[in-house]
Amino acid sequence: MALLDNVFGKRKKTIAAITLDELTMAKVKLEREQERVMRRVGELEKEKERLFQQGVNEASKRKQLLIAQKIQELEFQAKNYDKNLAAYQKQMRVLNGLIFLKENRKSWEDTAVGQILGTMDLAELEGFVDQATANNVFQMDKFERLLGSLEEAGEFGEREEMDEGVAQILAEMQRAREAGGVGLGLEKPETSASAEPAEKL
Repeated sequence: MALLDNVFGKRKKTIAAITLDELTMAKVKLEREQERVMRRVGELEKEKERLFQQGVNEASKRKQLLIAQKIQELEFQAKNYDKNLAAYQKQMRVLNGLIFLKENRKSWEDTAVGQILGTMDLAELEGFVDQATANNVFQMDKFERLLGSLEEAGEFGEREEMDEGVAQILAEMQRAREAGGVGLGLEKPETSASAEPAEKL
């Protein structure tokens, strides 16, 4: 199934069948959905933090256990939303690439690349667009190289590894978080909730 089947439906088989307006509207809707999910994740994190503090101040181990279980349930919900956000991000990469191709179609429609794109199935095209995107920027030269290697290398697998730039940003965020002592112990609430302070009350 094509990545964007849920956006355009299976009737859209090639890039020629999709208008620039449709791509732009799909991007706006996806951005709104991303924002909604991110707000929900923020709410879950705040609730986890509130419950964690409640558990720290709770003298009863039985109540601490119940609180820890609630925190774990919220963490499961947050992880499911994380999966949604990862899928949305991939859809956004593909949409940005398709928008770029549509906006610049005059530069490629009469070329060898244009001949390939004119008949390529949308699901296959999505894979090439995703592979030609690095740090959320569509790279036309890389895209052309990928298409040019079709006859020699066959189909390309989907890219699963994280962009190096994104990994570096995440590492920097984590270092800053640890240096500032933000939310320490919240990732393993069931252990922290039964920590020593509660036994001393």
